[in-house]
Amino acid sequence: MLLLSQTTQSLGCTVFSMINIDDLLNFAEMIIYTHAGKHLNDLQRVILQESLLRTKKTYEQIAHEYGYSENYIQQVVATKLWRLLSDALGEKVTKANLRSVLERNYKTYKLQTDEIHPQKQLHYRVKEQGTIYQLILKKKIFIIYPEGESSINLVQTLVSALSISDYEFLLKTWASFLKIDQGSQTLEQEVMSCESVIMLLSEECLTRHSLIQTLTRTFTNSPTEGEHKPTIMSILLGGFSDRVIREQLENEFTQIPIWEWSDSSDTSTVIQNIRDYLKINHDHLPPEQLNELPQITPGVDVSAIEPIEEDYPVPFIEPELPKGSVPLNSPFYVERNPHESRCYHEISKPGAMISLKAPKQMGKTSLLNRILAYGASQNYQTVLIDFQQADEGILTDVNKLLRWFCGSISRQLQLESKLNTYWDQDLGSKLSCTLYFQEYLLEQIQQPLILALEEVNKIFDKFEVANTLLLLLRSWSENSKVNAVWQKLRLVVVHSTEEYIALQINQSPFNFGLEIDLPPLRAFQVQQLAKRHELDLGAKEIDQIMDLIAGHPYLVRLTLYDLATRKLSLQELIQDAATDTGIYKDHLHRLLWQLQQYPDLMAAFKEVVDSTKPVTLEQVQGFKLKSMGLVCLHNNQVTISCQLYQRYFSERLLS
Repeated sequence: MLLLSQTTQSLGCTVFSMINIDDLLNFAEMIIYTHAGKHLNDLQRVILQESLLRTKKTYEQIAHEYGYSENYIQQVVATKLWRLLSDALGEKVTKANLRSVLERNYKTYKLQTDEIHPQKQLHYRVKEQGTIYQLILKKKIFIIYPEGESSINLVQTLVSALSISDYEFLLKTWASFLKIDQGSQTLEQEVMSCESVIMLLSEECLTRHSLIQTLTRTFTNSPTEGEHKPTIMSILLGGFSDRVIREQLENEFTQIPIWEWSDSSDTSTVIQNIRDYLKINHDHLPPEQLNELPQITPGVDVSAIEPIEEDYPVPFIEPELPKGSVPLNSPFYVERNPHESRCYHEISKPGAMISLKAPKQMGKTSLLNRILAYGASQNYQTVLIDFQQADEGILTDVNKLLRWFCGSISRQLQLESKLNTYWDQDLGSKLSCTLYFQEYLLEQIQQPLILALEEVNKIFDKFEVANTLLLLLRSWSENSKVNAVWQKLRLVVVHSTEEYIALQINQSPFNFGLEIDLPPLRAFQVQQLAKRHELDLGAKEIDQIMDLIAGHPYLVRLTLYDLATRKLSLQELIQDAATDTGIYKDHLHRLLWQLQQYPDLMAAFKEVVDSTKPVTLEQVQGFKLKSMGLVCLHNNQVTISCQLYQRYFSERLLS
């Protein structure tokens, strides 16, 4: 606990003018960081600032203005904030008494620090009952970024890679940066308070926020005499198709370095550039601090390195109900490198074919959407065909399926359907379909086409149909090696491995192209997600979650969402996990129902559940149980995937 003396020397010699709200905000952040090792996030700073104003906004007003629910603001964010301040100051802090408590403690702190360091506020000591507390005010690096998953991931990587002992990071989206209350602190003051500023710029955010004039005014004005001028750097995200905007930026920012970042392969280069620029412009730092700047080896893909476990402020939004795929702009998507980067690299190749496979709810659609978004950023055309949208009568007939397939693609490309022109009964449906692509669809487009096929598993139990389509796709990929027209086509095929249990197979029916078998999340990725949910989970608690659900992406998100919103303890959640009323009940009921449809498979799984050692199963049974995600396969032996399955199925299969 940080204790500030409640008794001071004579107050008669010190006159306090009206205390600036920003001083109180910085003081609150300093004492929380000193006590708990945590920085305030943007939302906590908003609540603090609004609560310090003489005309306090209600929780309802704050929630409405910033796009949150009132209950979340009051019961989750504010409650945690007042608890942090109360623990740090050693007295109860509420919204009602916040200003008076902070002002009283701030005056005491000023008296003590001014007595010890009258001219210097960078390093100071607070003395209480003979104990010396060493506190260090860190200089700031200000990072401003556009909203979106890729920019948030880059921000987190930059913070992890560039953290050094005498710096802290202030993070703001462009939207929140441009909403800074002019009554408390202007844009220029916010910038000038930092040692360095790193701007992440996308074409979309420059256009939407009309940033050019604001950037010119805020970042390029010459400082007045004696005024600090921060080091400014800029990173262009994703490439700029608007040449006018790019030229305007380059003309205005003649003294500011501009680096380009397209994907994770550029991260190490960008970090090295920032490091070099910081070192050149921070030659006033002591040599020992300069040596602490991170050494990044050129060519190393930083995104593939496990992030440093630092407690830094991360962009935060209200917890997101884990339902369906993770939205493109969601911060709750965690990359499972190298899989994303491999897909982005592969889809850039002429005639590429990618196969995404995993059990249900493992993140296949979320990754597919990001592959399509990456393709769109490269000016590729994209088409998504979902086999769930086809009528059952279409799925059982090869000719109908291929006509539906070609017609759906024509519609999405906004091309006239010419099925009757190219469909020839004498040539057959496969060749007719191929000619439709080769002589019509691919000839009409100038850019590469990413054709994504989702839920292809819907035809796996229709052998003739599935075999025809999959062999046709393979032949098109092979055609790209000798025919330039087919090089425009890039295929992504997505299917659930759970459908294997209905088939008499012991391997995937789709074994060509780049195969991506999506794995569970690793412990450090679960830790990242926990932080994004504002959960302070230690290594022991992360291990407990991993033991319970083995990093299953959907179950992890469900767990963290529940912990963040329902205020249950982790131990309470674990205790109820394997019951028919716990948060995993729908997932568990689905798996139990699937097993009940195949008695032989259920009997094999019962053997696994009943054993404390690895079990040797017949090959097909082991393969199918693994395809459901129920077991891990090691050579010819299987073990159960996680504690959740062990507990739930023990009660239902062994009793």
